[in-house]
Amino acid sequence: MRFLQRLAKLTAPSVRRLSPAGCACPSLPLTLFDGTPRTYLLDDPAACPGPHARHAAYHPRVHLAYLLARQGREASWLAQFTDLPLAAAHRINRAATGTPPNRPSSPARAPRPARR
Repeated sequence: MRFLQRLAKLTAPSVRRLSPAGCACPSLPLTLFDGTPRTYLLDDPAACPGPHARHAAYHPRVHLAYLLARQGREASWLAQFTDLPLAAAHRINRAATGTPPNRPSSPARAPRPARR
């Protein structure tokens, strides 16, 4: 019982380790195989200066997908090659290329005919 209480305290949203201010290491919150959302490092943890790398987990497949996405690979290919969930591959691809997420826009209006 104590273990579950301790686990609940450590995973509470107010206790989760977020990227510290001024940390230059790229990270991204992802949900991988176990269904638990975590923040993952996108680059090599050795590239993150000092003890700041503790704010995020490192997974080699996420790092590989990030490197391949920076080289121009598509998200569907990344998901298949690295065996990551497709949603995670899309987020990694957007982070690597700097493109904004696709959000549904407001319904388009039909163009009005020009007045004479």
